[in-house]
Amino acid sequence: MSDGELQSIMVEDCGHKRIEAEKDDFLKGKLQEYASRMTLPRMTYKLLYKSYRLEAKELAYGETRFRLTVQKYIKDHDYKYHNVLNPAFECQVDFAGDVLWIIDPRTGECKKVYVLIVILSYSKLVFAIGMLEMTMENLFNGISKAMTYFGGVTKTVISDNMKQWVSKPDRHDPTFTDAASEWALYYNTELKSTRVRRPRDKGAVEGGVNVYYVTGYAAILTGEGSGVPEVYYSLEDINARLEEISDQINGDVRPGRSRREIYEKEEKPYMIPLPEQEYTYMYSKVMKEISSTYHIGLMSETEHYSVPYKYIGQAAVVRYNYKTVEIYVGGERVATHDRRLNQGNNWETKKEHMPTDHREWRKSSERNAARYMELGQMIGPFTAAAMESLLRSRPYPEQAYKTCGSVLALGRKFTNPRLEKACQRLSRLGIPPSYRALHDILSKNVDLAPINYPDEPYMPNNEDVRGPEEYT
Repeated sequence: MSDGELQSIMVEDCGHKRIEAEKDDFLKGKLQEYASRMTLPRMTYKLLYKSYRLEAKELAYGETRFRLTVQKYIKDHDYKYHNVLNPAFECQVDFAGDVLWIIDPRTGECKKVYVLIVILSYSKLVFAIGMLEMTMENLFNGISKAMTYFGGVTKTVISDNMKQWVSKPDRHDPTFTDAASEWALYYNTELKSTRVRRPRDKGAVEGGVNVYYVTGYAAILTGEGSGVPEVYYSLEDINARLEEISDQINGDVRPGRSRREIYEKEEKPYMIPLPEQEYTYMYSKVMKEISSTYHIGLMSETEHYSVPYKYIGQAAVVRYNYKTVEIYVGGERVATHDRRLNQGNNWETKKEHMPTDHREWRKSSERNAARYMELGQMIGPFTAAAMESLLRSRPYPEQAYKTCGSVLALGRKFTNPRLEKACQRLSRLGIPPSYRALHDILSKNVDLAPINYPDEPYMPNNEDVRGPEEYT
């Protein structure tokens, strides 16, 4: 027997090595696909192995061998990029997954407190603030307070695709909400969003959340290790505690330097300066048409705020918060008011917004006795005496205001000099002044007819003629 024949007998293929090679080739050809499947929500290795068994059939490895092979492939192909950040370039924002609690002192009810974490990516300076609801108003007011805490603004601010931040997610060109865009414009910064389900895109804030869990949450929930949790009865109190914890985290000396020291020396000089006032989120309401009352209504029509009457019938946009109401027509701000909250059915009207006739009516309704005396004196002494007589003819001066206004209106209709002559005629004749008597004299031109008066000056026969100062 030759050496070749003997060699072939000794290394005769029993089929085992061939089958192992086929198993290995099949699995290697599928590893990239299986690694991709493991990124699907709720996918498990047990489910993936079940699918692999159906596909591989007799070429399938055992579950342990399969799991280890897929895990090694994922680990070997999980490339990480070391991102080098510049000072003051980026700030990251996210809500912590766990909540804190406060107790309502009136009802004893426990209320959730959602914690917003904001961190500077370069120095890792961190800030936290609690809020009772994750609304747009609370979110952007919270980020604004973080910028105030930092003492400046970064060139970009990044968050995940939360609905308050992004209205339409897109990897390359996301659409941000109007509120987010307005906030960014106010602080002169740029918005960014992470890729969907890519937590590494905001690794700094994820780390900041973990730091708060270990430092802040642990201190509050364990009572600094005493075993008795810290109890808070207001949002202000728990936020004061969170800021105290922020100061502690930022002041702790890590290997070398603290976050605060790195920020002060290397990052703060490059931060964008803060605006003069902190941003306050404003709600928006679209009015299809301004009503004939030239007022817009808020809060189920219990608050009413005026606009210039010339905009009646036009569409308007109302922007408001707890401090201010702003009204825009055609993109132009046409009215501003201080917000009047919890004051019942309130109508806030500015005089300059009213038509002339409404303004005159309001002016007449606001007049008092002193004002009527002053207006009478401006026309002449006999008109002033007539005002005095009318005011004294009633038990209360207020009861004569309408008559005084009507008498003064005769001056606008027939001229003030004629009204003065008519009042003089009644006084000389000893007739008490009244609207009807004066109207008859003026409408029939009686005041224009000559009448002989004594040569000596004559003043109304009144023992107690008072001036306007008596009515103030």
